[in-house]
Amino acid sequence: MLYKFCFFAVVATSLALKSPVLIWSPSRGLSDLPQSYTGQTINSDDFQQSYVKPLTKDSNLVVFLQDRLSLQDLNHHADVYNPYSDGGSFKNIKSFMEDQFSAQISSVMSPWSGLENIMKDFEGKVHKVMESADLHKLDLGGQANIIIVNLKPVQGSSNEGKVFSDNDEKMAEITKQLTKLGIKYTAVYTGKTATKTSNVQGSGVSRRLQAIDDVSNPNATFMNITCPGRSSPFFFYLRGLEIMAQSNESNYNNNNITLEDDGTTCDNDTAVLKLKAIGDDMKFNLEWSMLIDNISEYWTIKENMVFLEWTNGTKTVTANETLVIKPGDLMAPKHFSYHCSMHKITTLRVNATANITLMFDGLQFQPFMIMDNQFSDGWDCVVFFTPGIWMALISVSIMILIVLYGLGMIASLKTMDRYDDPKGKTITVNVNE
Repeated sequence: MLYKFCFFAVVATSLALKSPVLIWSPSRGLSDLPQSYTGQTINSDDFQQSYVKPLTKDSNLVVFLQDRLSLQDLNHHADVYNPYSDGGSFKNIKSFMEDQFSAQISSVMSPWSGLENIMKDFEGKVHKVMESADLHKLDLGGQANIIIVNLKPVQGSSNEGKVFSDNDEKMAEITKQLTKLGIKYTAVYTGKTATKTSNVQGSGVSRRLQAIDDVSNPNATFMNITCPGRSSPFFFYLRGLEIMAQSNESNYNNNNITLEDDGTTCDNDTAVLKLKAIGDDMKFNLEWSMLIDNISEYWTIKENMVFLEWTNGTKTVTANETLVIKPGDLMAPKHFSYHCSMHKITTLRVNATANITLMFDGLQFQPFMIMDNQFSDGWDCVVFFTPGIWMALISVSIMILIVLYGLGMIASLKTMDRYDDPKGKTITVNVNE
């Protein structure tokens, strides 16, 4: 219980430092900024170097700084679930993001720290203003500038929606004044901290670190592997492993496997996971070679080798084989972990020494970009269209076709268009015998 309590406390603290960042500009394109994924958290250093630094090279940077901002604030006060919404308390920001060049990052770890570091080495001038009227007093010509606008604080306010709305109007006034003065700029809106709410602290915890739920499982394996030369470790978690092997001499099956690290190595772009297990009648080694594809921005496993030696009576069987990895398996975007409730891998060669099958139960690992000392969001192995979904879609499609056919038959029915007129001549039909 103490372990779980400490973990929740760490998660709550880290969530309090994550804030969304909104970026827009009426004149500068933002396609050179890295794409951010939903659920991805950008650390402070990456935010500083990859997002903020490029914006200060060829444009004035205007930073609208809120004391507290989170995705919950935007969802609650921007009326995002109403398709006809004008943006609620953020109506001007909504207009900026839709009508101008824009980019949004859902989660940044301590964005204000990254901005402060940029200002320390910034060669231009840094200005701080409170109102749009202060812009006339600034010398904004000749070089790039950073303008810090401290907005009205939300913390402690009895009407947060009103504060956000007032700040939204202030941002509109300042950007309008900059346009009137003919100053090209890029605007950034973020907060020093995020909102601390109890429902956020518990959200997704078991998904991010499965080891918490399996503390009592003796076969569960969790490894926190330090990588020399980088701050991010390598996380590996496995609830259980079953090894099945068949050869001409004997068969082998074992689902009581405890793995341990066998010299895993990792650097910024590559990693080699090495695991081993030794029992009374077996010796097992597994090696996965992983790398980041900087074009697709995914990490994937390139080599998958397994060594298995087992003894059956007086016979010893040794197999050193390559395991099959299907396209799209065991890969994820570089900021995500890979997760699979049940994953099966088999040998590749038809004439292999032994046909080896590995069944991974509760597999989750992340070789790169661990942040906050926890797994990032899981990239799940379950495909979008599962067999159950296909069965439902086919069944519903057949029912729809039957209904459409019935409606077509009903629509083709025709009523009589000629009737006897009681006041006129009777219609007679001659029948030839």
